Amino acid sequence: MKSRFLIGVLMLVVSSSLAFGPVDMRRVMLQFDEAYIPLWFFAEAGDLENAQTAWATADQRWQRLERTLYLVLPEGVWEDHLERTEDWLADAQMAMEANRLDLATISLEHVRFELIALRKSLGMVDYFPDQLYQLHASLDLLAEVAEDPKLCLLEWNEVEHLIHQAIADWQHTQAIPTDWMHKPDGKAGAPEWTEYYEHIEYGFQAMLAAHDTGQQDILAKTIIRTDAAVLALIYAIGEPRPAAVFYAPTPAVEKQNTSKTF
Repeated sequence: MKSRFLIGVLMLVVSSSLAFGPVDMRRVMLQFDEAYIPLWFFAEAGDLENAQTAWATADQRWQRLERTLYLVLPEGVWEDHLERTEDWLADAQMAMEANRLDLATISLEHVRFELIALRKSLGMVDYFPDQLYQLHASLDLLAEVAEDPKLCLLEWNEVEHLIHQAIADWQHTQAIPTDWMHKPDGKAGAPEWTEYYEHIEYGFQAMLAAHDTGQQDILAKTIIRTDAAVLALIYAIGEPRPAAVFYAPTPAVEKQNTSKTF
């Protein structure tokens, strides 16, 4: 009974909001991501207490997102993605209740994948966080290759191709407008991300330099630092901000070894 009452109130609030104008679905999606991101990182870090606290906000934002989608969108493929997202969120909650944050993290990864697919089904190609997720995935793959003594059996020129692919992902991400991410009350604009951008830019330059000199160990470290800077930027989107942020230190010139490993 209580659940139905809360859903009814939520639908009334959303319906009232619709009466004042069209809904920007990116803003609705972002409101959930702002709560999802801290939950994801706390689960990844094995911080059960903070993950459970973050869950309360994420669950509330999820209910609002779900009701809004059903109210403003016609039937479509997006509903399948939404239902699967709901199932993965339920799995994440059960895993946290069982103190299995490793399983919760896997479920939360699936939540993100499903929502990315949902947005694609809606033609939402200018959603900034999704591009950051894609960049993180590209760098994660690249780090796995670079840390492997056998380069996952790839040729050195194929590694270069992966680097340029990650750079292309970053350039595409930078080109996406973020003005819609400004706070609607006008009290605060979009977060200041210049520092994160500089770390990422420097990381790619160092990455190319390490590749040119054939230094696999330095390349691997540079990729990991660059990915950490991307994760820091994702962190910055989450609210409330997690207390601890792990990301790349202030750019410093790497001491390059003159000997080549390839």
